Amino acid sequence: MAYTPQTTLTPNAGGAYLTVTTGDEEVAGAGGDFFAILNDSGVDRLIEDASVDVTDASAAAATLDVGISADAVTVGDTVLDGVDLNTVAITHKVTGTGNSSPEPTLWPATQYVTGTKKTGAASAENSLVFKFSLKWRNR
Repeated sequence: MAYTPQTTLTPNAGGAYLTVTTGDEEVAGAGGDFFAILNDSGVDRLIEDASVDVTDASAAAATLDVGISADAVTVGDTVLDGVDLNTVAITHKVTGTGNSSPEPTLWPATQYVTGTKKTGAASAENSLVFKFSLKWRNR
């Protein structure tokens, strides 16, 4: 069965959060395979923080990259790099994971924040559930 992300984007003051559930299917590892969020506000934004809260870990080793891209299918890691999806934990941008910087990240109008499986099988055996949260301000 092909993977179809089950996502819900919920806006809140100065940000939004997205809950991603994979089900039992294996995630392919293509750009934006977990999520792609368009900045359709008409203004540039600065991402001040981003977090991943893994509540149901992947059965197989897997990592997540989150970055800014011009389209919904390009891989990036400028927001979060190499987040472990095999462990129930919370990871924040402000702590600077992998190659990601704790500094605010520019999210230009009409561009995307994409979440992509970087390594591993991600949910080949069980359901992977994580909450991705963004905190931003208009530039």
